[in-house]
Amino acid sequence: MAMVKFFYFFILTLFISCCSKLLDDDQFELIRKDIELNTIRTDGIYYRPNLTNKECSIILLYKNGIYCLWSDAIEISALTNIESKFLDISIINKRKNIKYIWGIVDISQQKISLERWYPSEPPLKSFIKSGKIINDSTFELETSRRSHTSEIRNISEKFYFRKSTTKPDSSNPFVP
Repeated sequence: MAMVKFFYFFILTLFISCCSKLLDDDQFELIRKDIELNTIRTDGIYYRPNLTNKECSIILLYKNGIYCLWSDAIEISALTNIESKFLDISIINKRKNIKYIWGIVDISQQKISLERWYPSEPPLKSFIKSGKIINDSTFELETSRRSHTSEIRNISEKFYFRKSTTKPDSSNPFVP
């Protein structure tokens, strides 16, 4: 009888261990490292007007190699008040616990790559968007691919810099 209980316990443990591996979120392909080049500014925000030019996406780049998708759809007119959101502790605390807005930025000469998880059912998949740095305050993402695969999709996402006297720090529990 003890042998049967041990067998069932062993099978259950094996099953749980195997299933948990299937549910792990993607590991990042990019490795976080400090941005040491002065090819891109990190003392503000980057915004990309959406197709309607009424809304924009906002991302934050940090010298420590972390980036944050702050918003995917904010009214362009609200850019002038964005710093007040950066000072709102309740907003910052909520954002720090949303895994899929955090990622890694990699700068290599005049190239930029951004990797983050995308919102979906678990496990979360990571994607890398890559492109060129046009100048220290503008870059354009030209390709997107699911991490750890070779399928590439062409995109065109141009981001523009806007200086900001404040922005939230990059600490989060997800990007090592």
